[in-house]
Amino acid sequence: MQPYRALFEQSVTPLFVVDRSAWGSMNVHANEAFRRVAGLAGDNSETAVLRCLRLDASNVWAAIQTCDAKRAPYALPV
Repeated sequence: MQPYRALFEQSVTPLFVVDRSAWGSMNVHANEAFRRVAGLAGDNSETAVLRCLRLDASNVWAAIQTCDAKRAPYALPV
């Protein structure tokens, strides 16, 4: 995500990214626009972002496996 970090952080479009750069790890990053829309403007924790997402764990796991298999980003509708 590093090459696109400035675009991600400065975008006015609410975005979040699930970072799987290390095998077996998962980090969620949300830009300021997403935090503002979700009512999390003052909270920079990853758990705050996860609490506001209502995702089915089986769908998330399937998306992660698709990303790993294709070695490419995969959009998960929320």
